[in-house]
Amino acid sequence: MCHVLLLIMLQAVKKRPDLKLIVTSATLDAVKFSQYFFEAPIFTIPGRAYPVEILYTKEAETDYLDASLITVMQIHLTEPPGNWCCILRDAAILW
Repeated sequence: MCHVLLLIMLQAVKKRPDLKLIVTSATLDAVKFSQYFFEAPIFTIPGRAYPVEILYTKEAETDYLDASLITVMQIHLTEPPGNWCCILRDAAILW
């Protein structure tokens, strides 16, 4: 789905030279993205680094969405207040 969105954005930028497109990402390959968008300028904005704990399942889950929801609830009920991020293995799950 993401590559379709990039194609739509590219077409919009071609048709509207006055359009200013800003994309932010912590994991984007900025050089490739810039080349794809006609050598668009790259801005680096320093951020803060926070300690991150990454948890993986010991075995593959048959229902990733269900397992994710159960894990999120376990974290919510057993850990002290804080921030968390749950990344699912397949973007199609989100649609």
